[in-house]
Amino acid sequence: MKLDMKVNHLPVLTWNKLKLNDADVKAEFSGELPVYTFYASGLSEGVEIKTDVTADEVKKMSEGLKIENKREAYVAGKYPIYAKQQFATGMGVEIDELFESNNVLTDVITVADNVSAKEPLLLHFSSTAAEKDELLAGWKTEIDENDEDADPDSVKSFAGKKMEALKKSEKPLFAQLIVVGENSEVTIALDFTSDDESTELIGISTRLYLKKGAKVKFVKIQRAGNKTLVLNDTGAIEEEYAQLDYAKLELGGEKTYTGVYSALNGKKSIFYFDCGFFVNEKRILDGNFVATQRGRETDAKMFFKGVLADEAQKVFRETIDMRLGSEGSLGDEQEDSLLLGDNVINKAMPIILCEEEKVEARHGATIGKISDEMLFYMQTRGIEKVEAEKMIVRGKLNDVSRKIPDEGLSALVRSKIEEGFKNL
Repeated sequence: MKLDMKVNHLPVLTWNKLKLNDADVKAEFSGELPVYTFYASGLSEGVEIKTDVTADEVKKMSEGLKIENKREAYVAGKYPIYAKQQFATGMGVEIDELFESNNVLTDVITVADNVSAKEPLLLHFSSTAAEKDELLAGWKTEIDENDEDADPDSVKSFAGKKMEALKKSEKPLFAQLIVVGENSEVTIALDFTSDDESTELIGISTRLYLKKGAKVKFVKIQRAGNKTLVLNDTGAIEEEYAQLDYAKLELGGEKTYTGVYSALNGKKSIFYFDCGFFVNEKRILDGNFVATQRGRETDAKMFFKGVLADEAQKVFRETIDMRLGSEGSLGDEQEDSLLLGDNVINKAMPIILCEEEKVEARHGATIGKISDEMLFYMQTRGIEKVEAEKMIVRGKLNDVSRKIPDEGLSALVRSKIEEGFKNL
């Protein structure tokens, strides 16, 4: 599998010398590392999962939802340079082309109207050279002591949850379409990993469609091995009165390209996005995040908190895009990045585009190192410099990690963060 793509396009062009208009992904892989998909058993009533849906079937579903990403003639006075997608994502159309050329099938999760899911839906994806039985062998066995016919090898738990195998994919690319019905509420946590030493690719494309009044808490956790190339893409569409609370953690990958695009099409729709990141050694994190507000009185908030250490590099494009017709809308984007080391590279481009007059929007960034005063204060209380740095890193990521709806999964996230401390 050979990659030669441009991803993470800015909604409008900026000075090309900054090299921030997009990102180039060039690499070559065997493309044969399989992905195993598991989900927590005991789905809530009204929640269904259908696997291996073809691209044509997904397209028909999208047409049934009347999804159409209209390409405006102008965006804030400039021609838009992003390529058209039927269902827009943060990374752009070339990710779709990659998935389509590899015949990637989609897992479709549907939530019926007027459903209040009692339990969070936990999905786990593992790209590994191990066979399924080897992978499961590392998980804890849980059986009902009162069930005399229970097979000790048939029920395994991951992060404290009883899990069931959903499918095995032959290529390390996987896609989901999540459709949430009117006035329904659901919590979904999606976690994916790869082997620690894997130099392969792992790619995920997730789309969410929230119908009128739907409320979704969505958590996406990337814990790939530190030698893996990661493609992590998301797109969302919200009808009127819908609300998407999205918490995202980027913790692994040698090179990670990630994007989020949320279209607030309906009146009073809400998008709250929290992104946490920890990038160390010589790893690279490149992201593009866009909230496009088309409906009246919409509310979009995007917050980015994280840490760069050693010789890490990060590029974030963060855009609030208020389109004509979004009267009364609010937009806010804020970044808080901690730099641990003199050789890190941090690039942030907060952008506000506005075609509507009666709106409020702001952006800001706090980027810096731990102050000498803070370190001195902690050392006078017996806390060494390295431990002080660890405490501050944990604090930065806690605002996002506390939104994980499962304690077992939270423990795995904490373990991944602790791995990153080895060179501090």
